[in-house]
Amino acid sequence: MQTMYFVSSYNFVKENEGWNYKVEGRYDTLDLARKAYHALLGNYIGNTAYGSVAVILTDSYGNIKEHEYWVAPVEPEPEEE
Repeated sequence: MQTMYFVSSYNFVKENEGWNYKVEGRYDTLDLARKAYHALLGNYIGNTAYGSVAVILTDSYGNIKEHEYWVAPVEPEPEEE
């Protein structure tokens, strides 16, 4: 059986304070999976719609090959005069 690779994401959406989670794609090679993994990181990290983002690259045996977790910076409250 050929090893397959999966890229998944878990995103906390600020607007509705809910979670989006899904397997973004299935890939035949680790190189293709890494390309998709890094593309997702580029799309999600810094996106103001999200409070936090986790992107995970796993293989079909359940091994985590790569993972990244990002939390949006919190804007300080303006000081009252």
